[in-house]
Amino acid sequence: MIAMFSCRVAVPTIADLMSPILRAVAGDSMGKPTVFERIRRTAVRLATTVFAATITLWSVHAAAVTAAERQALDAFYASTNGASWTVSTGWNGAGANECQWFGVECSDPSGLSGNIIAIRLPNNNLTGTLPDTQTMAKLDKINVIELPNNHIGGTIPGISALQKINTLDLSINQFTGTIPALAGNPLLGAVSFARNQLTGSIPSLAGLVNLRGFDVSDNQLTGSIPSLTGLNALVAISFKHNALTGSIPSLAGLTLLEAFFAYENQLTGPIPAVNGEDCTADRQAVDERPGILDQRCEAWRIEPCSDGG
Repeated sequence: MIAMFSCRVAVPTIADLMSPILRAVAGDSMGKPTVFERIRRTAVRLATTVFAATITLWSVHAAAVTAAERQALDAFYASTNGASWTVSTGWNGAGANECQWFGVECSDPSGLSGNIIAIRLPNNNLTGTLPDTQTMAKLDKINVIELPNNHIGGTIPGISALQKINTLDLSINQFTGTIPALAGNPLLGAVSFARNQLTGSIPSLAGLVNLRGFDVSDNQLTGSIPSLTGLNALVAISFKHNALTGSIPSLAGLTLLEAFFAYENQLTGPIPAVNGEDCTADRQAVDERPGILDQRCEAWRIEPCSDGG
C-alpha cells in the first residue's frame, strides 16, 4: 500500500530560495548590467562631449521606444497606480526618453534607445492590477519582469505573446485566479509566483528546457505537480504550502537540482529516486541545512515523516 506522508523542513525564505536563481538567470544576458557593463555604457555616452550632448538633446525631445511600447508603459503606470509608487522618476510623461525611466531598461548598449527589455520595480508600492493580456503583448521584446514585494492584485495576464521573456517574478503580491499558460514561452529561465492567493492547478512546464528556478509556494493551488521530465536545467523548485495531491513526479535526469520543496501539501507515495538513487528509505534523514539536494539520498534532509493511515 502507498502510504500518505507529511514532511516538514526548516527552509530558507522565498528570497533565500529564489533570489540567487533569479540573479543567475537574469544575469548579464537578460539586460541586468554588471559593473563592467555600466562602465562600458558610461564610456559610450561620454566618448566625446559633442556626441554626448547631441544624444542628450535627442533623448529629451524624442521618444526612445515604439509607440506600442509607450502605450503599454502608460497603461502599466495607470493600472498599478503609478502616482503612489515609492519612486516613479520619468514615468507618466515626465521624461520623453522611456529608456531612462526608473526601472526600465532598453536594448541599445547606450541605454538611450531600443526596445524595452526589462521592467524592474521591486518593493515600490505598486497597487491595482496589471494591464490586460493584449496590452502586455505590446512589450514583445521584453526579457525581464520583476515586480516582487508589491501589492498588485487581480489576475495575472497571459504571457504567450512575450516570446523573449526569461525572468518573471511576481512573488509577494496579492494576485488571485490561476497561473497563466507557460509552456509557450521556451526561453523562461526563472519564474516565481510565490506568496500570492492563486488557485487552480499548476500549468504544464513541458518544453521549458531553460527553466532553472520555479517557485509557486504559499498559494492555494490544487491538483498534481506537473511532469518535470526534460527540464534538465532545473536548479531550484518549490511547490510548498499549497493543497496539491497525487505523488511527486520523476526527478530522473535533473542532475543540476539543488533544492526541491513540496511539504505542507497532501501528497502521497514515495519520494522518487534522485539521479538513480532511491531516497524513500532515507526520507527521515535530518541535517543542519534541511531541504537541499546535492545528488545524494541523505541530502533530502527531511525531518521525520509521519505516515498516514
